[in-house]
Amino acid sequence: MRNTSALTVSWPLLRMRCMAEKGSRAELEPKAKALYAARHQLGDIAKLLDISRGSLSKWKSESKRPDQDADDWDIARNNNRSLLERLRALLELPRIDYGQPRPIRSNQVIDETAAGVPRVETLAPAPTQTFSLAWKQMPATKYTALQNWVVNTVNFAANSFVYNDEYGIQNNVIYISGGFDFIQDSFNRYSGSIQLRKI
Repeated sequence: MRNTSALTVSWPLLRMRCMAEKGSRAELEPKAKALYAARHQLGDIAKLLDISRGSLSKWKSESKRPDQDADDWDIARNNNRSLLERLRALLELPRIDYGQPRPIRSNQVIDETAAGVPRVETLAPAPTQTFSLAWKQMPATKYTALQNWVVNTVNFAANSFVYNDEYGIQNNVIYISGGFDFIQDSFNRYSGSIQLRKI
């Protein structure tokens, strides 16, 4: 005679186990899908969430609907890639490569008498306009070209030249930074700034 007591006892346990696995899937599958969309590999996701790779592959394949060319996981990954590409394209729009403050400074010396009365001495009849040009992570080839131009072409402040500002306005300027002081902040990358003065 067949003993059915073992089956009778094990069925509730099996049912509880299946319910627990369904609960774990409901909790872990959205996390796994989000990690996959963020360009993580299934093997890495399995280790991170402590799930078998086979379970992940099954969840992924079961997310595909008959009217779709790809499963939901791949669609989420492609949509995420498209978002990143749009953001990258936005950051790569034509832009000014360096900040260009446009201060106007007056050549005045301000002092005060022994009695505390302010005294102002104007050193030039008109204010002086300066331009500050700054670069970050400049490639070595461009750094070398800029250094050669400052040292040999304009000879620091010795020779004036025409500078076109961001508005396309031509300005006759001289180099007033003194030396040429850039920082190498990574391999073949340099950061620094120069100062120009309108004359």
